[in-house]
Amino acid sequence: MVVKLIKSMLRLRAFFESKTELSKGVTKKVNKVMFKPLKLLSDMVIFVAFNYNKEKLIETIAPLPCKSDFVVSLTTFPKRVNNLWMVLWSVFNQTRLPRQVILSLTKEEFPEGDKALPESIKSFCSKGLKIVFNDVNLKPHNKYFYTLQNVKDIPVITIDDDFIYYLDTFERLLIMHERYPNAICANRGAKIETNNKAFSPYNEWHPLFSSYKGCDLLALGYACVLYPSSFRPIQLFDIDNINKLSLYADDLWLKAIEIISGTEVVKGEYYAYPFQIPKSQKIALHFFNVGRGFSRNDIQWKNIVEYLDISPKTIKNEQ
Repeated sequence: MVVKLIKSMLRLRAFFESKTELSKGVTKKVNKVMFKPLKLLSDMVIFVAFNYNKEKLIETIAPLPCKSDFVVSLTTFPKRVNNLWMVLWSVFNQTRLPRQVILSLTKEEFPEGDKALPESIKSFCSKGLKIVFNDVNLKPHNKYFYTLQNVKDIPVITIDDDFIYYLDTFERLLIMHERYPNAICANRGAKIETNNKAFSPYNEWHPLFSSYKGCDLLALGYACVLYPSSFRPIQLFDIDNINKLSLYADDLWLKAIEIISGTEVVKGEYYAYPFQIPKSQKIALHFFNVGRGFSRNDIQWKNIVEYLDISPKTIKNEQ
């Protein structure tokens, strides 16, 4: 019963989100008044349903299909690990299931290894979760860095550790992948804006809500991104440059490597902002990277493009 409730509420939440995000002008104001309270109510119902039915929900998880043709990769850190089971539940209930889910952790943050992890996480290991402890801590880059090097024959979908995802999230990416087999596929993206032959500030890179394809598209990692098996450029795994140029901005580093490797980026039709686990953003890169005026994202992007010799001319729209 609770599984059906959560699934229904996630569908409703996506609908409410679309009404507040896609409308314009007066309609947008009206929709915010009408649908924002409903969205907040759905958020509360979802979060309460998870928290009061933890053991029951984990017990409903079935093993992943070994013949699936993609894997999922994510990372986390100690202050978020206790709620990670909710994220995993949404992964293990997708309409298209991965062969394996790889959780890349670091020995620096989890020096006690498995002993530091809650049982709610370890219970997924018998169902298809693989936990790997790595020596080098590359912060948000841990999400893709190790898995992309070790999984070379099938696509990898990266996810974040603070969202409960709509249950068709992976299916949408895989449909895009079938149409664009060598492209980076994203559910949400932002257009990289330029001004007077220079890159505009990151805060002016506007989110796109319809389908789009082009070198000027930044895939937004929080909504999940699919990396095809053809995308494993050696430059992506340069630890020295990651540390020097973009340690706290994995999306920007990935975008730069996509540009210099000539890899297309595509996004599908509108995908609603996923359900963010309450209070998870108290510790978030967003607050450090994005701000008014010249933000840390701008500094990191400037470092990257200058070092890799990327200019607005190199991101011509191919749509």
